[in-house]
Amino acid sequence: MSQFLPEENRKKASLRLQGMLGVFMGLLYIAIAVISAYRINKGLLPDGVFEIGITMSWILITVFILYGVFRVYRGVKALKSM
Repeated sequence: MSQFLPEENRKKASLRLQGMLGVFMGLLYIAIAVISAYRINKGLLPDGVFEIGITMSWILITVFILYGVFRVYRGVKALKSM
């Protein structure tokens, strides 16, 4: 049974890395969305982000926030399952 121990340790390390990356990437997506929203509200980007229009910019910001929250949730769930 002990011959399978290194394989299990590698799997746990992989899950830990996947969980930490999920949390980090989720926070990064949320940060990008918050910075973009702040710049739009302050008038620093009057035509929207990447000149796609204000409405589409807000849709993208919403999608980034939702996806970021999902990534953080999935990362925390992976870290807790260990």
